[in-house]
Amino acid sequence: MTYGDRPVESNSRSLVMEDEFEGLEEYEIIDTDDLEVEIEMSSTSEEEEELNEYESDTEFERKMSCIPTTDHASLIFSKHTGSVYCIGLHPQDENIVITGGQDEKPYIWNTQTGEVLMESDKFSDSVLNVAFNHDGKYVAAIDMGGKIQVWKTLPTGFNEVWDTKIDDVQWMRWHPQANVLLVGESSGSVYMWKIPSGECKVLPGHRDLADVGAFMPDGKRAVICYIDGSIRVFNLANGNVCMKYDSPDIQLETVISLDVHPDNNLIAVGTISSRLYLLKTQGVKSAQQFMCVEEHEKGSEAVTTSVEYVVFSRKLPYNVIVAATDNALHVYDYVKSEERGYIPIEEGVTRLVWPEGKHIVYVGTKVGKIAVCDIRALKRIGTLEGHSKSILDLAITKDAKTLFTTSDDHTVRLFPVDELMSQFGNSTE
Repeated sequence: MTYGDRPVESNSRSLVMEDEFEGLEEYEIIDTDDLEVEIEMSSTSEEEEELNEYESDTEFERKMSCIPTTDHASLIFSKHTGSVYCIGLHPQDENIVITGGQDEKPYIWNTQTGEVLMESDKFSDSVLNVAFNHDGKYVAAIDMGGKIQVWKTLPTGFNEVWDTKIDDVQWMRWHPQANVLLVGESSGSVYMWKIPSGECKVLPGHRDLADVGAFMPDGKRAVICYIDGSIRVFNLANGNVCMKYDSPDIQLETVISLDVHPDNNLIAVGTISSRLYLLKTQGVKSAQQFMCVEEHEKGSEAVTTSVEYVVFSRKLPYNVIVAATDNALHVYDYVKSEERGYIPIEEGVTRLVWPEGKHIVYVGTKVGKIAVCDIRALKRIGTLEGHSKSILDLAITKDAKTLFTTSDDHTVRLFPVDELMSQFGNSTE
């Protein structure tokens, strides 16, 4: 089932030739009888070089794309005309979603009918992040240029209630209980806005980019991770730093992933150098480290794997954290400080989502497939197909029955995973 016009992929390419006559300082007399032969030889050489370059690019594109043999999706939304970077689900009505991407336009649409409920043309750069607030009464979108727009959800539609413009935006988070937006920008500043009044508080700046951030579960504190490896925990009432970790203390490098534990104390951060850290945000400082080294890098000094995503288990009878590196999932028992297992993802990891209380993790890949992994059995149990290019975002309904995926192929797909897992001979329970 498809809604909207399907995008047409362009195979055209532009060949840029470098100047061959660079830095000539001497003149040479050329016999005009040989000129035609020299031109023909040069032309042939250039054509071969262009052909080799084209074949090389085509081979790369072939490896990084996927022509699916089947399509497990029950619905395809294809209104977007560029890569779809992000998706947000309404917390009360999961038939309503918002998506945004490269075409500089967020869409709010109904997943049952495909009807577009709202679209905005007020953005001038790619839409980087979209999200509903905790009760679905407000929905926000930001673009890479720093524009932020918020709408109020009404019975008759969506009404714009607030917008602003700051420097380049890195990320956005809604408060877990209040109508407050937390936004990090490239300068290191972190803003908090009350919605819809627009009342603003700025958390004390840092010398480097605020790469990732999140509210703690109680909503009274926020943790911000910076590109230099520094981590700050802020008291939101007064804006003071109540806990900090500096990179020299625990050998942190650039932090690129973050999750907060439901216990309101523990946080997990992943770095570009294969390190996963578990840190306490209250009481005495405590740091626990795991090295997320992939199989092909074991015993090698040149470890280049980055920890792209970290996720704590929730509502499960075991203390587990999953770390996603470039080509694998690493499963750790953080109470026993030991690795429970390793699940290879040869297609390359882009995103993951872990439904609460389930043992199934869905992993987006660089070739458009979704790997279905059983954390309890420590193995991959299936693959969802449909997309033809890299998965850019994932979201799943609270009942864990429907998976939403966005992709570089300009589409959003809905997978009835509860039904599909039964067909595959597995259960999500």
